[in-house]
Amino acid sequence: MSACKSVPLIRPVKAPEPQFVVVQEGVEFLRGLEGPLYVVSVVGVMRQGKSFILGLLAGGPGIFRLGHQTKSCTEGVDVFARPHPSGRGHLVFLDVEGQGSPDRNDTYDAALTTVAMLLSSMVVYNCLSVGTSADVDKLELLSGFMQNIFDRTSEEHGEREAAGSDRYCPALMWLLRDFFLEMVDASERPCDADTYLEEVLLAPVSGASRAAKDKNRKLNDIKQVLQKRCLRTLPRPIAGDDFRDLQECGLQSPPLLPEFVQKAERLLSEVTHLQIPKQHNGRCVSGAMLAALTEELVSSIDVKGVPELLTSWQQVCKQETLRAFQQAVRMYDAEWGTGSLPIDDAAEIHKKALGRSLQVYRSIVLGSGCIDELMQEIDRKLESWLTANDAAADALCSRSLKEHLRTVAQAQDAGDFCVPGGLALYDRKTAAALKEFRGSPEARRFPVVAGACVADWVKTNGPARAAICKADEALHQAAKEAELQCQQQALSELEHAASMEALQKQKILNAKRMEVAKAAHEAEVNRLRGESEALRREHEHLAEKRRQELQLMLQQGRKADAEAFQQTMAFSQESQATQLRGLQEAMRQSQLHQQDMQRNLSESLRAITAHQEHVDAAACRAAEVANQEASGSARLLLPIANFAMSFFPSAAPMIGAAASALTGSLAPRH
Repeated sequence: MSACKSVPLIRPVKAPEPQFVVVQEGVEFLRGLEGPLYVVSVVGVMRQGKSFILGLLAGGPGIFRLGHQTKSCTEGVDVFARPHPSGRGHLVFLDVEGQGSPDRNDTYDAALTTVAMLLSSMVVYNCLSVGTSADVDKLELLSGFMQNIFDRTSEEHGEREAAGSDRYCPALMWLLRDFFLEMVDASERPCDADTYLEEVLLAPVSGASRAAKDKNRKLNDIKQVLQKRCLRTLPRPIAGDDFRDLQECGLQSPPLLPEFVQKAERLLSEVTHLQIPKQHNGRCVSGAMLAALTEELVSSIDVKGVPELLTSWQQVCKQETLRAFQQAVRMYDAEWGTGSLPIDDAAEIHKKALGRSLQVYRSIVLGSGCIDELMQEIDRKLESWLTANDAAADALCSRSLKEHLRTVAQAQDAGDFCVPGGLALYDRKTAAALKEFRGSPEARRFPVVAGACVADWVKTNGPARAAICKADEALHQAAKEAELQCQQQALSELEHAASMEALQKQKILNAKRMEVAKAAHEAEVNRLRGESEALRREHEHLAEKRRQELQLMLQQGRKADAEAFQQTMAFSQESQATQLRGLQEAMRQSQLHQQDMQRNLSESLRAITAHQEHVDAAACRAAEVANQEASGSARLLLPIANFAMSFFPSAAPMIGAAASALTGSLAPRH
C-alpha cells in the first residue's frame, strides 16, 4: 500500500461520454487492504477545495494533488487509505472529479459521482458558503440517479424493500466551506447545523403548483436516498486568497487561521472515527470486494450514465463466493499440509481443517454461497488426502519392513538358505524379523497398514519361499542319500580292509611256514648228508681196514680166510650200499616233501591273491554303483539349484558354488 500518495482508481475513456475504465494500479491497491473498510468520498463542484479537505482527512499534505488553475485537477477518482484509529481495518478516501467542468456534462458528473457514492460509507458533499439552490439541485440530481437505480433494481429483480434503503446508500455529510454566518431556522431563530439542513436547505416548498410538487418530490428523494445525513461547516482557512502554499502544509501551517484549525480538527476526528463500515447484507466489505464492486459498477454504466447496482453486487457476490470457496479449500489443504505425511489421527486433522475452512468461508462469502459445492470439494479433498496419507503410511511401513527384513534379504542373496535345513532357518529368521517389525514405532502407529504390508510381502515372497522349500527338500534327500552312500562305502571299505588284512596275515603265516619247512628240510638234508658222509667215511675206513686185513690174510696165506673175508666184505659193502641207498631215498623223499609243501604254499598264495583280487573287484563294482547313484542325485540337484537361482539372481554365484560343492561331495570317487 502506498504510504504518501494517492493512486488512480477510475479514469474517463471518452469524456464527456459516461465511459470509464478502472485502473489496475488502484485495483491492486484496494485488494491489498484488510477490512473492515470505512470509505469516505468527497464530491462537489470543481475548484472548491475538495482535494485540500481530503488531504487533511487522509492525514497530511501532498497525498492528493491540488490544482491552482481553472481546469479540474482530479480526473475520474483517486484513492488513498490509512489504518483506522480503532486498529481494525482502514479508512479509504476517494477524491472524485469535481462537477461542472466545461468539458463535462451532467450525465458524466452524475454517473461518476454516483459510482463513488455507491462505493462509500460516507459522502462529504463539499460546497462553498451557505449552500444555494444550485447545490441542492446538484444533490437532487445525484439522489435522482440513486433513486433511478433503486427503482430499476426493484422492477428488474423483484426487490420489495423501500427505495433508498441504507443497504446501498452512504451517510451524507454536507460540508459548507468558508461559512461565517449565524445559522437561523425558517422562523429566524438560531439553530444548530442539522436543523439548518433539514428546515432550510432541505425544507419543502409551499404551494400546489407543478413546480412545487416536482421540487418536493426531488427533496423527498434526497431524504429517502440519504437517510443518514448531517451538516458541518468550516470557516475560511486563510485570511488572504493565495492557497498555493496549502499543498505543502497541514493543519500546523502558519497561514491557517486558528478557528479553521479548531473546527477542521473536530471534523477530522468525526470523519476518521467513522463507525460506519462499508457493508453488504450485514457483512463488512473487504478490499478485494471493493475493488470488484468498482470494476462491476464501472462496466455496468449504460448510455444514460446509470450503473447497474444489483447486477454489480451479484457479480461481486459471485466473485466473493468463488474467492471464499478457493480460500476455504486452500485453508483445508493448508491444515493437512502443516505436518508431514503420514498423520496418525487423520479424523482429528479433518475435523480441525473443516472447522478452519468453514470459518474462512463464512468470513468471506456473501449470501448463501455454495456451501454444498464446498462440502463436496472438501469430501473430494478428504478422500485425496486420506489416499495420500495411506500411501505415505504404506511407504513408511514398507521402508521399515524392508529395513527389518534386510538381514533376511542379505542371507537370501548370499545363498545362506540353500543348505539342508535352509527352510527352517529361513522361517526362524523371517519370524524374528516380522516380530521385531510389529513392535516398531511405525507398525504401532499404523497397525492396519503394517498388517497389509506384511501380507503383501508374504504374498510377494511366496515363490521365493517355495523355491527355498523345494531346494531344501531336494538337499535333504540328496544329503540322506549321500550319507547312506558314505556309510555303505565306509562299511565296504572296512570289510575290504579287514579281508585284505586277513589275507595279508595268511600270507605272512604261509611265508613263515614255508621258511620253517625250508629250514627243517635243509636241516634234515644236512643231517642225512652228514650221516651219509659219516657212513661213507666209516665204510671207507672199514673197507680200508678190511683190505689191510685181507692183504694181511693173503700175505699170511690164509686164502680160505681171505675168501671168506672177501665174501664178508662183499656182504658188508652190499649192506653199506643198501644203507646208503636208504639214506639217498630218505633225502629224495625229503626233497619231494619239501616240493609238495612249497607247491601247497604257492597254491595258498595264489588262492590268497585271487581272493584279494576278487575283493578288489567287488569294491570297484560297489564304487561304480555308488558313483552312478551319486551322479543321479547330482543330476537331480542341478535343476533345483537353477530354479533357486532364478528367484535369487544376486545370489546365483553363491547358490552355484553351494550346488557345485554338494555335487562334488556326491561326485564319483576313483
